[in-house]
Amino acid sequence: MIIRLFSTYIGHFVIILLNKTNYRMVSSFLFIFAGMEKIYNYYQDIVTAYTRRADNLKKKIHLLGSIRLLLVASLIAMVWFFKSEDWKVLAGIAILFTIPFIALMVWHTKLFARKCYAEALANLCKNELNGLDYDFSAFDGAPEKSSAEHSFSLDLDLFGNHSLFQSVNRTVTFMGKEKLAGWFMQPLTDKAMILRRQEAIRELESFTKFGGDMDAVTAFTIDKGQKNTQLLIQPQYNPMPVEQQIAILYCGTKGLLKEVPLDKVHDFENAFLQTLITNHQKDVLDILKSGVINDEVSRILEETAHQVSGAYKAG
Repeated sequence: MIIRLFSTYIGHFVIILLNKTNYRMVSSFLFIFAGMEKIYNYYQDIVTAYTRRADNLKKKIHLLGSIRLLLVASLIAMVWFFKSEDWKVLAGIAILFTIPFIALMVWHTKLFARKCYAEALANLCKNELNGLDYDFSAFDGAPEKSSAEHSFSLDLDLFGNHSLFQSVNRTVTFMGKEKLAGWFMQPLTDKAMILRRQEAIRELESFTKFGGDMDAVTAFTIDKGQKNTQLLIQPQYNPMPVEQQIAILYCGTKGLLKEVPLDKVHDFENAFLQTLITNHQKDVLDILKSGVINDEVSRILEETAHQVSGAYKAG
C-alpha cells in the first residue's frame, strides 16, 4: 500500500508575513526546479522499472489463468472418462484438481495486487513528470476555495487550475485537503512555529529510505522544501520592499525559476530585481506596490525572468 503523508507534511510551504519588526520573510511556497535532469531521471527510472514489473506480472497472471483453464478442462475430461466409477473416485478426482486450482487463485490474487501497486506507482511518477512540465491537471486545485473576500488568495492564484495549491497538493482525503487549504489561507506568522515545522520536515527525510513503500513524490517534495527555505530568507534588518516581494513571488508561483540551479537562485533574484529597478520601476514596480497585477505587468515580469534566467541555466 502506498503511504501518502497527507496531513503532517507541511513545514516546507509555510508563509511568514513581512512587517516593520520582522527581518525575515517567507511570502509563499515557491517552486524551484534546480537539478531538473536529476529529478526527471529519478521519476523516469521509477516509471520504467515499475512499468516493466507490471508487464512481467501481467504475463505471470496470464500464465496462471491459462493453467487454471487447463485444470478445469482436465477435470471435466477426467470426470467424463471415469463417470462410471464409484463416487469416491470421482470425489478424489475433484479434490485432486480443486486444491491446485485454489492455490493458483490465491497466487493470482497476490500477483494482481502487486501489479496494481506497480501500475499505481508508475502512474504517480508519470503525474510528477507532467508536473515538472507544469501540467498539474492530475492534482486537485481546490477551485472552490478561491474567494475574493480573502486578502490575497486571488492575487496569488492560491487555488484553482494552475494554482500554487494544485502544484503542491498531494492529499488523498477530504480532511487532508481541508487542512492543507487552511494552512494556505491562514499561514503561520510565528517564527518559532515555522522553525518547528521545518524541523519536523527534516525528521521526515529519513522515511525516503523506504521509497518502495512510500508515495513516490515524497523525496522530491522534501527536496523542494529545502530549496525554498533557502530561497526565501532575506538579509537581517534589510527587509525587501513589498513590490519586490510580489515580483519574486510571481516568479515562483509561475515556475519561472525552473531552469535556475539551486546555488544560483540568490544570484538570479538579485539580477532579476536589479533589472526591474533599472528598467521597469514605473511600469512594473510602482504598479505592484499598489497591489495590482495586470496583463502587461505579468508579461514584463515573465519576459524579464526568462531573460535573466538564461544566464543561470543548469549546464
